[in-house]
Amino acid sequence: MQRISKALAQLLGYKLQADQDQIEIFAYSLEVLLGTVFEIFLIIFLAFLLNIPGTTIICLLVFSSIRFLGGGVHCSTYYKCLVTACLSLLCLGKLATLPLGQNVLSSAWLLTLLLSIYAIIRWIPAGTEKKVIRDETVRLRQKRKVSILLGIWLVIAGLLIYNQSVNYALAVVLGILSSLFLVSPWGYKTIKTLDSFSDKLSICFFGKEVKSDV
Repeated sequence: MQRISKALAQLLGYKLQADQDQIEIFAYSLEVLLGTVFEIFLIIFLAFLLNIPGTTIICLLVFSSIRFLGGGVHCSTYYKCLVTACLSLLCLGKLATLPLGQNVLSSAWLLTLLLSIYAIIRWIPAGTEKKVIRDETVRLRQKRKVSILLGIWLVIAGLLIYNQSVNYALAVVLGILSSLFLVSPWGYKTIKTLDSFSDKLSICFFGKEVKSDV
């Protein structure tokens, strides 16, 4: 992906008559974009193999949309993100196939609503070490956007519960909860612990940490 990104960036730079700094920005952006596209297709492909495409795709859509606007913690390398995202979303897709009763699911929906309100007030938008949003105007704007998005997903989940589409409703709820977890302090601590553990495994098996340019 890095080689493809650089080649495409060089071609784009030639067409736009861009300088080398701009070409490097193109290359980095394209690498991130290609990495994200590959990650999405891999998750969907594996979901079909495991016969859980519907619930997994719903979890992916909900999780990705909230994460895009609300932010949250990231793994230190692209490869760690890829593995963590695949395992997490496939597990969520499988969990969403559990035969829960409507009463239990309605309680989970209410809990998700309360957690969403709390997360918007306390944590969203959540930044990283490299990117923290400090401007209050921008933060309020992001809070409003996430509030609208969460409201839409919660309404959809409520309608699915009403229509007894239990598994799809649970997929929406799990997608929301997983995205909220990654903006919380517990999410940051969990990813940091996983990062540290994977680094130790890399040193144990390869004699060094596995790095990525993304």
